[in-house]
Parts: sequence; structure tokens; C-alpha cells
Amino acid sequence: MFSVNKVKNGTYSLSGPLTIHQIEDLKKVLEQFLKEKNLVLILGEVTEIDTAAIQLLASFKKTYEKTNDRLSVQTNEFVQDALNILGFRTLTETFEKGS
Repeated sequence: MFSVNKVKNGTYSLSGPLTIHQIEDLKKVLEQFLKEKNLVLILGEVTEIDTAAIQLLASFKKTYEKTNDRLSVQTNEFVQDALNILGFRTLTETFEKGS
């Protein structure tokens, strides 16, 4: 199970696996974030990610930016590599690589 921790207002850290098995829970969490302004998602502690989770994040980003400000997503090297391997080039250009 993945977890979400509030770092500060508008900034949340997601940790653990983000796969098809967590997709419904992840969707519920992301829907709650639609109310946030200037949202930052930190994926630095994500241990596993699959295409389903990446597609959901991409869809969420598009939806969020239609009604809110820019969404910033910080990734660890593992997540960034997965995004690149899966061919989400336009998505990865908008993601910010975390430390």
C-alpha cells in the first residue's frame, strides 16, 4: 500500500508502490488534490510504478492544469527512468527531477 504525507500546504509526498493494485486508492487521493492550488507532488519515495499509475498521473496533470495552476511533480531516479522507458517524453519534460 502506498501512503501520502502532507509536507506543507499544497505539497504532498507519495511513497511505496504505485501500480495497478493501488490505482483506485491513488485515483481517490488525486481527486482530493483537485481542490489544491499550486500543487507539488513528491514521488521521491515511490518504490514501484507501472503504466497504469503513470497514465493516471498524466491524466490528472492534464485535468488539474485546466482548472488550477501548474502541477509540479518531483521524481526520484527510479520513477524518472520508468517514465523515460515507457515513452512518456512529453510528460517527463514537465516533471521536475527531485533529489
